[in-house]
Amino acid sequence: MVIDDISQVLVDINCRYIHYVIRANTSAFRLRSWINGTYHARRHTGLHYILIADDRNMQRVMDLAGMYDTADKGKTALYFFSRWLVISGRHGVELVTQNIGDLDHVAIMTLQDVGEKTLVNNQDRPITYSRQCPIHGKDDPDSCYSDSVNLFTLYYKPEGKVFCCTGVWNNHSLRLTGDMFPNTKFGFNNRTLKVATNMWPPFVFRNKSSTEEFTGFTMELLREVASSMNFSYTLQVPADGEWGMKANGRWTGLVGDLYYGNVDLVAAPIAQTTFREEACDFTYPYFYEFSVILIKMPDPMGQKWRALLDIFSWPVMVLVIVSLPITALVVYFVEKADPVPKRRQIYMTRSGVSSYTVATWYLFGALLSQGGILNPKSVSGRTLIGFWWLYCIVVTATFTGQLMATLTVTSVKPPFNSIAEMVAQDGYKWGTASGGTVIYVSLKSSKDPSFQAVWQGILKFNNTDPEVLDDSMYVHFRKVQEGSYAYLTDKSGVLELLSNNCELKILKEEFFPTQYAFALPEGSPLVDMFSERIFTISFVCYSIFTIQESGLLKIWEKNWWPRNNCTGLPRTQAVMMDMKDVQSAYYVLVIGIGVGLFVLLVEKTKNLIDRRKLRAPPSARKQPSRNDSLENFDRVEMENTDAMTVTCIPDENCTMYNSISGENLNIRQLKQPD
Repeated sequence: MVIDDISQVLVDINCRYIHYVIRANTSAFRLRSWINGTYHARRHTGLHYILIADDRNMQRVMDLAGMYDTADKGKTALYFFSRWLVISGRHGVELVTQNIGDLDHVAIMTLQDVGEKTLVNNQDRPITYSRQCPIHGKDDPDSCYSDSVNLFTLYYKPEGKVFCCTGVWNNHSLRLTGDMFPNTKFGFNNRTLKVATNMWPPFVFRNKSSTEEFTGFTMELLREVASSMNFSYTLQVPADGEWGMKANGRWTGLVGDLYYGNVDLVAAPIAQTTFREEACDFTYPYFYEFSVILIKMPDPMGQKWRALLDIFSWPVMVLVIVSLPITALVVYFVEKADPVPKRRQIYMTRSGVSSYTVATWYLFGALLSQGGILNPKSVSGRTLIGFWWLYCIVVTATFTGQLMATLTVTSVKPPFNSIAEMVAQDGYKWGTASGGTVIYVSLKSSKDPSFQAVWQGILKFNNTDPEVLDDSMYVHFRKVQEGSYAYLTDKSGVLELLSNNCELKILKEEFFPTQYAFALPEGSPLVDMFSERIFTISFVCYSIFTIQESGLLKIWEKNWWPRNNCTGLPRTQAVMMDMKDVQSAYYVLVIGIGVGLFVLLVEKTKNLIDRRKLRAPPSARKQPSRNDSLENFDRVEMENTDAMTVTCIPDENCTMYNSISGENLNIRQLKQPD
């Protein structure tokens, strides 16, 4: 048997191979460099090695190849991608078994005598490839064994790795009873991987009541990937409990365990970020997430006293209030400027809108849907009042509808709705989980002014309250429930808390979009394999004719995402109102009584001042002139005696009132001079 014959066999089974001469004095460094060079050069096209050596050199090469991936801390996968055909003497199986290490695909061809004479070219012996040999174990077991040349292949069995005879060299041909490298069909061949994770509901829970220590959405995905790729795993949590960041020149948490070779894979809701890609590689993302702000809503009963004030915004409320005196002023001037003399004379009587005060009270009554008895007499005034009524209908209907909704449905406005509003207020503190979370790192390194203000606020609060940077989400949950605290976190991480705490709320603004993915060591050749499998599970499954959604993620999301128990149900009966619901109406009533009493006090004071003036000597009083125009007065007072007051109204008799006797006397109206 010769090298060319073996080469032809490999060509027949569509295998590329590498031919390298190993001398007796070849150093271990050169051997490793050769393996390293061939691995990186031909990993994507196929790594097929033919090793022909004496026992000593064979042991050296197989030992280096078996420990190659371990020395590289998982950044290579020679065990998975390489195929080894070892040609050795009769003790080759025993020697290779001792030095095989992590390699999965090894075949050994044993010769009775391996010497220099057998390794020569001989073109006179053509080699043919045949699969006509009966399958080992079902037919004659001796058909898979020869006294000259035998082929043993590595199998995985419950007892471990076993070499089984799968072919013989007979009559210048190789007859196989099975595949030369059968383990290529079984993925990772149930290899055990060390997997790191971290608790983050609903993705990863620690389940103490079940045989499975960890459960959750991500664990479901890990189990599916492990089943389809045929590997088992052990789970562990990083000693520091962190997610991964670079601190003092060293990586921490999950990323640190992966970077320093402590684990083979990270299966957790770890965010794919540029700074983490310096230490590891990420697979195709399996979940897309946003960061949000979680707060506790103010007590709705504590704001019931604002029921009347909160219906309209402050600008609308100011416009409604200002529109009343402005419109009253316009009505007053329109009535006074009426060009018809007769209507203008009526205006001077008590039957029309005869003063600004009367106009103001009339419009105020119309605003409250009450009206009045003193209507404008001019056409222009009545037209203006008509449009005022339309305005009042719109405002009153809107106010009434909103008031009914406020009293029947509890609606509380959050104290702020965005990052900018949160930074601007001073009633709430805020914080986030540390430990290398994506929010912590993004806030710390952000150049955006809003996020810089958020980070400075956290540092300020941390001086007096270190819990604002605690790495446990449950500490932040407690602070949120205590009130006056905002928690910046991932949206999915707070769904469980929201499902049973109806007073908590996620603000509408979302920021820091993130992607959750599995992580492998930097440069790992397995990233593409894991990405392809996760993509298939997560989004699509391929068939011959169609591409359809697999639905696995939706099923897991339905199983692990908590149901919202705070959904409002339609009311089938009337709700009894208590004092808290209508307290704002009583506040208005009390304010009205207070304003009324204040006005009464002002009027009483003015009346007392007027009476003191009437009791003054006649020489100190101002005497009206007969030339004074009655058009400029509603009341004309003429004091004929110390106790007499004469009041005249145009076109009517004058009334003389005796303040001492309390009698009223009618006199003739004073005529205006022509």
